[in-house]
Parts: sequence; C-alpha cells; structure tokens
Amino acid sequence: NSTIEVLKSFIKGIWVDADKEEEITRQYIEMMDTKTPSQEQLIGNLSGGNQQKVMIGRWLATAPKILILDEPTRGVDVGAKSEIYAIMNELVKKGVSIIMISSELPEILNMSDRVYVMCDGRITGCFSHEECVTQEQIMKLAAKYGFSRIFTCLLSVNKPKEEIISEFSDFVGKAHDLGFVVAADTNPKVFKHLGATPYDMSVFADIGLDIIRLDGNFGDLEDRLITRNPQGIKIEFNASNDISVDHLIRHGADPRNILMCHNFYPEKYTGLSRQVFAGFNRKWKGLGLHTAAFVSSNNKDTYGPWPVYSGLCTMEIDRGLPIELQVRHILATEELDDILIGNAYASEEELKAMSQVD
Repeated sequence: NSTIEVLKSFIKGIWVDADKEEEITRQYIEMMDTKTPSQEQLIGNLSGGNQQKVMIGRWLATAPKILILDEPTRGVDVGAKSEIYAIMNELVKKGVSIIMISSELPEILNMSDRVYVMCDGRITGCFSHEECVTQEQIMKLAAKYGFSRIFTCLLSVNKPKEEIISEFSDFVGKAHDLGFVVAADTNPKVFKHLGATPYDMSVFADIGLDIIRLDGNFGDLEDRLITRNPQGIKIEFNASNDISVDHLIRHGADPRNILMCHNFYPEKYTGLSRQVFAGFNRKWKGLGLHTAAFVSSNNKDTYGPWPVYSGLCTMEIDRGLPIELQVRHILATEELDDILIGNAYASEEELKAMSQVD
C-alpha cells in the first residue's frame, strides 16, 4: 500500500527491486511515525489513524507539489488527529500545498490559511485565516453582549461515540466557563448512538449538557420518565408541534424539568405563520412552561447543522429582516422567554444590535 503509486520506479524489466521498495516503505513509516509491528502488516489490521498515515505516505512518495486530503482525520482518535495535523504542517513548511476537504469547523479554522465554502458544487464564500472566527471567539463576544444560552446540535454529528463525548465535553466546558447554559438537539437515534436511554442519561451528564431538546419522542411512558432523570437535565420538547405535554404532566412528568423550544425552518416559505406561532405559545404559557424560538443571522455565508443558506428562523415573516427587528417582533408577543440565533455565525454588529433591544 505504501508504494503502489510509485511501483513503476522499482521495476527493471520484469523484476521488482524489492530492496528499494522496502527502503521507501521504511522511510515513510518513520516519517509518518506509523505504528505497525512490521512492514509486512496488512493495512486493514492497523488502527484508523495509522491507516490514514499510510494513505498520506503513499501519495507523498510521488513527491507532489499539491496534496488533496479529503476528511483526513475522520474516524480517528484525538491523538492520531494531532499527529496528522503535525504532518500536514511539516509538509507545508517543505513547500507542499495542501487542499483539505473537511466537515469539521474547528479543524478548518485551525488548519487553513484560506477557507472556501462550497454548496451544490459552487463556491459560495471565501475567507482568509484572519477573517475566520472560532467558536470560542463567538462565545466570548456573545458573553460580552449579555447572551446566556447556547443551542447546539447532535443530530448531524456522524462520529464515533468517544469522539463526540470528547469534543462536546470540551466545548460545553468552555461555554460553562463563560457563564452559558448549553442545550443540545437530539432524537432517539442520537440516544442510541451514544448509548443513552430515557432510563439512563448519564452520557449527557458526562458531556456536561444542561438541556436536552427532543426532536422526536420515545413514547408516553419514556417521555414522562425522562423528565425525572436523576442527573437533573432539563428536557426541552418541540414547541412547534401540537404535542400533548399537558397529558404528560397530568400523568407524572415533572413540569419543573420541562422546557419548550420551537423549530427553525431552513427553506423559504416553510416557517410558521404568526397565527400558528401565537397559538402554540398561548398553549405553552398556559401550562407555565419556559419557551424559546429562533431568529436568523443575515451575516454572509452563515450555515446550520447542515449546509443551508436561507436563514434559520421560526416565523416565516422574520426571514430576511434585520436581526434586531426579528427580536422586536418576537418580544412584542410577550410570550417567549428565550430568543436563539439559529444559524452560525452572527456578526458582532448583530450581537450588539440584539443586546440593545429593550
């Protein structure tokens, strides 16, 4: 596997120069610090991180000027990620240009000199490293302007359980240090992937989450029991559906641990009408439940849990409006407790404008 792309250089007539091939293989095992019991080991028997190193070494053997790496750290552990990043940085120092394709925002922000955003085969944005902002910078700005809650999403995360726990624990810890309450969007599929059940929410407590939003349900009994989890995690139900929360409360759900949060709607003309929005809110406030809804940033090249570019608001009438007008519109209903920004990242000007709304 290490030499297959340069195999022709080892062939003399009908013979393969095995000594030269072994020397090149040994060279790239050492260069990439690949952990293997021997050069003869099958690549399929190596760890994910070491398999990635072999693949990178294979192409380095061709002495490329440009190296394209598609999701180079997907499925590898944190230690292997750091090693791959170090290899990439060393290659850049030696004059190799790298085009990295990645769906991990922290990876993109930390490794790139220039970032291109693509959607449906088209470039929709371009940023220099200096123009990019990190999640931590945005959290600090939000804290500066008085924001107190962060909404994140586990629905679109396709990574091993251990990697999710590690990355989100770090993220939630930083958010808590800045005084934020953190909610995560989940569904039964996410629960299964993380080994959680309505009877055992310990993995979410290990991550440090304060609120779990349920995009879906488990059934009447489990939806009641989940509100009485011993970890004290609050459960947020979908406020944009006519869910029978009153029935759950009457039959034993703990209203002190129940919150409501509306959906955001990614496509034009799919958001709630003002009348439907108000009808739902009257129901939740009648039950005395804390309720949240979404406004949308109009900043350039924002996105959501997946590539969407038409905003992520709850009410259709708010789509495209300046963010402070969206906030005023929601506040005027006098029925909402929390206002969340559905897409990332809002500009500092938008955060400041929101903070100045009475």
